[in-house]
Amino acid sequence: QIDGIFEQLAHYICHYEPDDEAVCMARLCLKDAFACALLAQVDEDALIRVCPIIPEKGEFSVLGTDWKLPYSRATFALGAFIRWLDFNDTYVAKEFSHPFDNIAALIYAGILANTLKFTLTETSLDDLLKTIVKAYEIQGVLAATFCLHEQGFDHVPWVKVATVGCAA
Repeated sequence: QIDGIFEQLAHYICHYEPDDEAVCMARLCLKDAFACALLAQVDEDALIRVCPIIPEKGEFSVLGTDWKLPYSRATFALGAFIRWLDFNDTYVAKEFSHPFDNIAALIYAGILANTLKFTLTETSLDDLLKTIVKAYEIQGVLAATFCLHEQGFDHVPWVKVATVGCAA
């Protein structure tokens, strides 16, 4: 049965084309995520938790900073800043989830794959927004269908399935 689910996910990711309304909503979600990330950077508690990763130098910029970090640390830093203030982001279904958790990994996966630059072109932004729609929808359907917290797990596996599937 699990193979069938992964086949459905692969088909959806490869063939689904989000409509204009969904892309417009993803644009608002991305703006909200970036606003949360930027505002978190003036919060001393957020900086105390994220700054210890700074000393290692890399090639990936972190939105709103002059930091250049390795891939995984840049992804963590942006994701932590986004999540620090994600007031409007909780999805409540059988499983609670936070779709914002996908955004930093999707951005840096696009950068790593050379399909996205941190200064987004209209084409790469459109691709990112469509990818965000797909990740949000996959995470939402999984959260609405399968309840992990009843088995003692957090929602994070659904974030991973949605993000990895869409970033691939």
